[in-house]
Amino acid sequence: MATLCGLFGVPHTPAFPKLVNDGVGPADEIRRMYGRVRERVVDASPDIVLVLGDDHLNTFFLDNFPAFAVGMAASTWGPNDGTEGLPPRAVRSDQIFAEYVHAHLTSVGIEPTAVREYAIDHAMVVPLHFLLSDLDAAIVPVWINELVPPLPTSTRAYELGARLREAVERYDADARIALVASGSFSLEVGGVRIAPNANYGVPDPEWSETVVAHLRGARASQLVALATPERLNRAGNAGGELLAWLAVWSAAGGRAPEFVDVQPQFGHAYASWEVES
Repeated sequence: MATLCGLFGVPHTPAFPKLVNDGVGPADEIRRMYGRVRERVVDASPDIVLVLGDDHLNTFFLDNFPAFAVGMAASTWGPNDGTEGLPPRAVRSDQIFAEYVHAHLTSVGIEPTAVREYAIDHAMVVPLHFLLSDLDAAIVPVWINELVPPLPTSTRAYELGARLREAVERYDADARIALVASGSFSLEVGGVRIAPNANYGVPDPEWSETVVAHLRGARASQLVALATPERLNRAGNAGGELLAWLAVWSAAGGRAPEFVDVQPQFGHAYASWEVES
């Protein structure tokens, strides 16, 4: 049977690869925080990584934007949005496992969209760049609509995580499988609540603090209740990215992470959970 070997959460800020490559601004802090998570990923030695995140109207668009979707192909490529500092690269996947995950989620009522031809944007590729470079792991994307209202509810996202863990633990193969949540807590990109002289802002730092406090306090059910669509919207036009974190937190059984490193100036965090057998 398969083994759940790791549970992680990171941001996917598209400027970070270039900042780190150029060694400017908060490059050292970014390198250190991703590096701490990467150490745990390397120790976990996954064969397959489920990356949970949103799409920024690059893989999907308003005419066809699923609430949940699973990428089911032998390979893909990305980023498909021209992220600076990340040349397009081929990405190996695991079609058999992806099809199994899709079938399992459907059987328990999640009913994600099946996507067989796709590319991935920075929400998936930035975590791959910092966490999985040089590791021989297959990547299976699981998209959550965290951008286009109406979003899935926090309760539904939390259920998704439990069902993904269930799928992993029932998978009849000798494989080590990890889950990565990709996203921020409070973030406005190109909207009315951006910071002066920037194209982004953190409109609700208090919400980010609340999220981190609940993570550290293992108060999952309380945060799920607080994370209403209205509350996520007040956190910014990308505030829905918390849903990916809720899903991975659910797969961790709602336990407190081993650590949470915070970048309050960007409205996000980095975390790793120890896996309980």
